[in-house]
Amino acid sequence: MELKPPVSIVIPSYNRIDALQNCLESIFAQDYSKDLYEIIVIDDGTDTPYKLPSFDVKLIRNSKRMGDPYSRNLGINNSKGEYILILDDDVTLVSSNFISKGIEILQNELIGMVAPKKIDLYLEEPIPPEERSTVAPRFVDGNLIPVKRSEGFIDYGCMVFIAKKSALLETGGYDITFGNFSGFSYRAESDLQARIRENGYKIYYAPHLTINHNIIFRGGRRRDPEDKTYWPTRNHVIFTKRHIPLWQLKTLGFLFYNVIPMNILNNPLLLPLALKGWVDGMMSSESHTLAPSDDKLIKASGMKPLKNPFISVVIPTYNRKDLVTHTIDSLISQNYPTDKYEVIVIDDGSKDETEKVVDGYRERVDNLQYFKQENNGPSAARNLGVKNSRGDIVAFIDDDCIASPDWLKNIISCFEMDSFAGIEGKVITTDEKTPFTHYVENLNGGSCLLANVAYRRDVLYGVGMFDEDFKIPGGEDFEIKYKILEKKLKIFFCQNALVIHPPFKESLFKFITETTNFSSTLNLYKKHPIEFRRHYGMSIYKVIFDNIFIIPLVEFKKWRKYLISNTSQIPKFTLKQILRSIIISLVTINELPKIIKKHINISN
Repeated sequence: MELKPPVSIVIPSYNRIDALQNCLESIFAQDYSKDLYEIIVIDDGTDTPYKLPSFDVKLIRNSKRMGDPYSRNLGINNSKGEYILILDDDVTLVSSNFISKGIEILQNELIGMVAPKKIDLYLEEPIPPEERSTVAPRFVDGNLIPVKRSEGFIDYGCMVFIAKKSALLETGGYDITFGNFSGFSYRAESDLQARIRENGYKIYYAPHLTINHNIIFRGGRRRDPEDKTYWPTRNHVIFTKRHIPLWQLKTLGFLFYNVIPMNILNNPLLLPLALKGWVDGMMSSESHTLAPSDDKLIKASGMKPLKNPFISVVIPTYNRKDLVTHTIDSLISQNYPTDKYEVIVIDDGSKDETEKVVDGYRERVDNLQYFKQENNGPSAARNLGVKNSRGDIVAFIDDDCIASPDWLKNIISCFEMDSFAGIEGKVITTDEKTPFTHYVENLNGGSCLLANVAYRRDVLYGVGMFDEDFKIPGGEDFEIKYKILEKKLKIFFCQNALVIHPPFKESLFKFITETTNFSSTLNLYKKHPIEFRRHYGMSIYKVIFDNIFIIPLVEFKKWRKYLISNTSQIPKFTLKQILRSIIISLVTINELPKIIKKHINISN
């Protein structure tokens, strides 16, 4: 006789009766006997209490909204089944044998949970997340190369699964820490699945069991931008601190410098991610990046996608005649029509032969311009470039970078796709064994590094251009980004718009000078306190504290381990790191009174 144990199906729902009915109908279409399963709907404090007279369900109502983790636990604790099927109300079961096949797989005593293939119908070209990423944010673009996941054991599945009730109870169920009253429960299922594996069970991915996920932009989740940024980031950090092992970090040198020093060092949300080795996680990118197909997340800005735009590329340079040639070579060799773009070199008062070098190109390249100014800093140089540009789009690249052959083409394709204010490209470095190189990378976006970013020209004028108070490199990229975000505009991270940053080597004096110079960070805080706090999640006093105590300690520990496996000059470099840490602390402490007196004018 075929084994058909009882199953309990738990569905939390909030203000989405139509979606819930579609979900229930997909359950009733299963080949599993209706006598052998129960349906438990948790009405999570809806505005109008659910009434489901035509459906045979157990309805439990929360007096107020408690969030999905709490509601799912309530359903599990009130269930009678030997197996639990967890569904969302905006999900439908595609496979008619979903329950029966799921239970068949669960007969293996090692398996505690079965995860299906999830198809996100709200994407223009639905892509299962199993072919996009596992525990990482979703960036979808026209040139995505899927990483196929085959049937078998996995670490994490999606929010829908069928599991042994005993396995769920042994873990204590969902952690309600991951829930909130606005409906965000990001990472709640990942945390549960991690604890199930820690208890000795395996999670089995069965791609032949398929569900459709159709996000409903009403009811279930408040689409408040701040909520959408804060809760996923906060939950991701909690999850990472609990479950991502340190050994997962492949290159210790990547830990400290993979975004921008202040982007990772001065942020309590990001530092734990780095210390845990999570280099492919959310970082800070969710505040302004999005999948192009998620049209509902793009606020109406009055802008339309650009059609066949002209693009200007601005290169600020100072005393780098040898390096800037590589940048120019990469730009004049683009796989893009030369009559559709121009290259503008802004010489910030160089004392070397930069002008002579660029003139050599101008004799044979029609779309190259050169302007020289007094040494007023990179922000003033970029503004001069914008003022002399003809493009609908102005792209920026540093004078020590190399653009990939399709860089311009990929930037343009994004602007033609949707009404983005800006496109942030991907920056990578080429040398994994040279210390102090990896902070120029931005593998997940969020930094808007001016080594690889493009903005609409009218947007730049609309936000007042680059702030020329930023006299030295650092901070001006965040400042222009903040001004754009404050206008409720969107910046898209395009992984295919690739720029290569050669190994960045620096002297001890230069590193100490730049590390202990607080002017850029403090200017950001003074000019944009709301965006600063939202981005970093901290006050300026915490920034100063980290520079005095946290950075030197973490840096020395990290680089000591990094050098053991990557260099033969361990004694020399270890001594250099000890000296570096001592000097950083002493100089920072010495500067602290002046910093507070001069810059801290905003209440914390």
